[in-house]
Amino acid sequence: MLTCLDSGTGEVFGSCPDFGPSGVDRVVQSSYNVFKPYRKENPRSRARKLFEWYRLIQESKDDLVSLLTQETRKPLAEAYGEIEYASGFTWWFAGEAERVRGNIT
Repeated sequence: MLTCLDSGTGEVFGSCPDFGPSGVDRVVQSSYNVFKPYRKENPRSRARKLFEWYRLIQESKDDLVSLLTQETRKPLAEAYGEIEYASGFTWWFAGEAERVRGNIT
């Protein structure tokens, strides 16, 4: 496990798995196994899932900002802006999911 440190105090505020090179194959295989049924979902279903993810990000924004400021010591306003900016991609791709046509031309 990797520990997440508050860069200002040095205190541990969380942890996450450290797979390292030996875990890459397992993580890739796990991701592929989840993708197999997902690739058959229609665009509307994919869009709904992405919009739900966006909603959850917005609902948890204060917690995400807290983690971001503890880890990086960004000012709150900058952390809120970064979360908004990043979540905007989720919202945008949710809209794009319904416009998928299966080609790139």
